[in-house]
Amino acid sequence: MNNYKSYKLDLHGTFYRDVNGKVHNFIGKCIVDKAQEVEIITGNSDRMKELVKQVLSEYNLKSESPIYNNGTLIINMLIKL
Repeated sequence: MNNYKSYKLDLHGTFYRDVNGKVHNFIGKCIVDKAQEVEIITGNSDRMKELVKQVLSEYNLKSESPIYNNGTLIINMLIKL
């Protein structure tokens, strides 16, 4: 288990229709790698955040936007809903 590796997915420039697949692939890899915390960069698009949160809900994962950057979601992989 390598928890020093940065797990980050940047969705800038991604079409809404492609979000589901990209996030599923990313979360799946993070689960296999036993990542503890991951970051998904959404930008300030409320629609993009909603699409990401829909996928996260399928894994019973919760995300938070840090106060210092509203354009990113931080997911603690160890805490389930």
